[in-house]
Amino acid sequence: MITQTAPLYPVRTIKHVRIPMADGVELDADLYMPAAEGKFPALFDYYPYRKDDLSAGGTRVHHYFAERGFVAIRIDVRGSGSSGGTAIDEYSVQEQLDGVEAIAWMAAPSEV
Repeated sequence: MITQTAPLYPVRTIKHVRIPMADGVELDADLYMPAAEGKFPALFDYYPYRKDDLSAGGTRVHHYFAERGFVAIRIDVRGSGSSGGTAIDEYSVQEQLDGVEAIAWMAAPSEV
């Protein structure tokens, strides 16, 4: 049996947050976060499917997690959607390295 927990927080959404990569390219992210003070764990989607093309229903899960104390992040991979750079191939080494840098960005202290 799956039990859903009740929402704990209102949700604050921040669109088009730029995540800098070491080579100067910026990845574009949308953040769905608890509208409350404090630090919260993050989880993320990292897809080449252009996050801005989704209907409102496509972010339902992000709101769900944000209401329950997580920062849910949607990131466009390099060269897709609103991110800079050029997509070379699916699951390229560069795309994987960008993912590592994005995780480091998420773990760093932030004023967002």
